[in-house]
Amino acid sequence: MIAIDLGYKPRQHQAEAHAALARFSVLVAHRRFGKTVFGVMEAIDRALRCPLPRPKAAYVAPHLKQAKRVAWDYLRGFTAGIPGARANRAEGFVTLPGERSIHLLGADNPDSLRGDYWDHLTLDEVAQFKPGAWSQALQPALADRKGSMLAIGTPKGENELFALFEKARTHPEWCALLY
Repeated sequence: MIAIDLGYKPRQHQAEAHAALARFSVLVAHRRFGKTVFGVMEAIDRALRCPLPRPKAAYVAPHLKQAKRVAWDYLRGFTAGIPGARANRAEGFVTLPGERSIHLLGADNPDSLRGDYWDHLTLDEVAQFKPGAWSQALQPALADRKGSMLAIGTPKGENELFALFEKARTHPEWCALLY
């Protein structure tokens, strides 16, 4: 195994959260926690560590333009030091050695999310996702390869993030983190 320094130095609470994650995790945190960086780094790490052929990870925001605006610079910057990494800004994805890829996606058209398999999904601001994006389009895409999911966001009433957090609090194989 080769060690590559991606330049990420997690804050103490981020390091604690990284260590606590399960296959399905929900992180509800205050503004300025560093949720986007945290989620992008989880996608990169999971894509690099996946033992399956052609691993695919994605960072999903409520809208594709939002994903590109808030996460592209982090995704591109943190993967730039990986030998053989190639970024496609127009399409919003990075390919890594070993036919690995990390994509930026929007949840504003849930039907467009169908058909792919995913080994990891970071769902950012899930409270703003269109209904069914997670349960009907994304969650089934994790099933055949037993992929992982990290949902992150700030509190915004009772919505998809709230429902996922409540499930994570009571399901023994999920992780619920609140900061």
